[in-house]
Amino acid sequence: MKRRWITLVTAAVFLTLCALGVQAQDEASRGQLFLVAEDVVKPAMANQYEAAVKEMMSAVATHKLAVPSIHVSMREDFHYYYLIPIESVAQMEKVDKAFGEFIDKIGKDKWKTLHEPFSGMLEYEKHFMAQRSGELSYTPETPRLKEEEAKFLHWTFYHVQYGKGEEAHQIAKEYASLFKSKNIPNGYDVYWGGIGTEMPLIAVVEWAKDAADYYTQNKKTQELLGDEGKKLAERALGITRKIEHVNGWARPDLSYIPEAEGTN
Repeated sequence: MKRRWITLVTAAVFLTLCALGVQAQDEASRGQLFLVAEDVVKPAMANQYEAAVKEMMSAVATHKLAVPSIHVSMREDFHYYYLIPIESVAQMEKVDKAFGEFIDKIGKDKWKTLHEPFSGMLEYEKHFMAQRSGELSYTPETPRLKEEEAKFLHWTFYHVQYGKGEEAHQIAKEYASLFKSKNIPNGYDVYWGGIGTEMPLIAVVEWAKDAADYYTQNKKTQELLGDEGKKLAERALGITRKIEHVNGWARPDLSYIPEAEGTN
């Protein structure tokens, strides 16, 4: 039951490189690790699903679930992602314990009331680990958008050829350097895949005000990157067996962010 609870409140996708690349980095450069789960919701049930999640998150906030935060986003194809930051793989047990304590606090009857509405809403669920790489991500010195303006998200998933993880890491590192040298005003995050992902995988997440803003800015960015950017793109595609582009949105209204980090 606790495992099902984790699924309901911990779902996510993104972005990742591969395990070989992760192993090549030291602890400092590997960045924040996340426990991730993904709920794939039946489109016709999306409204009911979100209402049930809000009820669940309200209880989580009231009883102060003992996790740092749960950030939620969704894709336009009704994949809902929930991220819990953790310090290590071993800390997964602490997360499981926190959910178990939460169920004990609210009682079995309340848990049943919160849990039952989810029945029949999902196509499937899955869990995995992801790790943001500060070294490979890019943050502009003067960001074009404020955090609250970045509501639209775009994910690019690079399914890297097996054994090409270190080369993918090097290309991603050169991308970050090129963006910095061109002073590109739009940032992005790179996440490494771990347990539960289809490795090797690298995912990049970008943000904008809306879809029109994203595609307009993307065109401007490619123009600024010029021939150097085209050559990097060719190298990246040369070691990629499959690429996916997905649009979506940040969902702070479905998230759990304690007062220490923000307002739920």
